[in-house]
Amino acid sequence: MKDTPTSRRPAALPSPLRTFIAVELDDEARRQLKTLQMALQPLVPPSLVRWVAPENVHITLKFLGDTQPDQVAAVTSALDGIGPTLAPFQVTLAGRGCFPNFRRPNVIWVGLVDHGQRLQKLVAAVERSVSPLGWPTEARPFRPHLTLGRINDNATSRERGLIGAAIELFEVGELSTLAVSACYLIRSDLKSSGPVYTVLREVKLGE
Repeated sequence: MKDTPTSRRPAALPSPLRTFIAVELDDEARRQLKTLQMALQPLVPPSLVRWVAPENVHITLKFLGDTQPDQVAAVTSALDGIGPTLAPFQVTLAGRGCFPNFRRPNVIWVGLVDHGQRLQKLVAAVERSVSPLGWPTEARPFRPHLTLGRINDNATSRERGLIGAAIELFEVGELSTLAVSACYLIRSDLKSSGPVYTVLREVKLGE
């Protein structure tokens, strides 16, 4: 009797990584965000806003989402080409707002004053670099901001209106100036305790 060949299971494909391209904040910017959150929290109905931990806030330039491990090298190579083309610059954290508006807010944010449209140019360079790799250019215009909090899905229209009105009445001037000298390819792992971020590549501007 002939031996039958042992059946073999196909090798499991590696799980995709969840990645994005962003600018990191410095300690002063994160401190200012925390102070602002603490000032806003008493003004909105309790338990209706999920405040983002300042250490988890970035200036997101491009969300890539699912990224196969063998795509990472191509993405990092494309981003490396950006560095020599753009000089370091500054943005100012100032102002506040809500998406989509104050009447029915979903997101509470701090604004970014983009001096000379330098941040916009960095976003455009990132879009051009990854578009040939399969990530289409974002159709919506880039709106520089930092997310402070997200309104819970179960909030009623009335509650959203109260939150938006409180944010609209709260004036926010200049908080800090951020030096932008690099952008980063970042891996995000969603854990029960919150997201865990790992820098896969640092691309220094002007180098």
